[in-house]
Amino acid sequence: MNRDPSLASCEWLALQRFLRQIHDQTDLALITQRHARLLEWIFIKRSLGVDLPLQGARGFLKTTSGATIYQSLLELERKGFIDISVDPLDSRRKQIDITEKTSSLMQILSKSVEHWASQIRSSQAKLPTDGSNGSSQSQPVRPAMPVCTASPVHRDGISTEDTQVPPGQDQPG
Repeated sequence: MNRDPSLASCEWLALQRFLRQIHDQTDLALITQRHARLLEWIFIKRSLGVDLPLQGARGFLKTTSGATIYQSLLELERKGFIDISVDPLDSRRKQIDITEKTSSLMQILSKSVEHWASQIRSSQAKLPTDGSNGSSQSQPVRPAMPVCTASPVHRDGISTEDTQVPPGQDQPG
């Protein structure tokens, strides 16, 4: 099935708009992309129950110096995303833990992505189908001028309004 290039562009732009909204309207705006990737890595490790000593964070990016990673960890701690504490079993070691702020952020991000994906599925399900192509399966008829759906993301991760945005135009607001 050949896709309309303008629709594919519209979908890409809608995804980029969504990612910008997620970044700008959540606590992700407080940290750099590198810090966000490190925080995601820490969150995944801790969610899996992996004990994460400070020295273990060097495994995050093998091409990054330990000093750079350490400075990133200190920045995440300063902004309240992680706690670095002394290991109760070995006072020479430090442990990295996520904070409630990080758990809350990850829940917001998860809800936002779920909501956005349901909007995409819903908009695709509403497209009319054309059975005139002779096949037993009907293909969605794509509009000649696709309309991108963009929803503002709020701190609770749920959008309260949907705005139809024609391709090439920014969302009002």
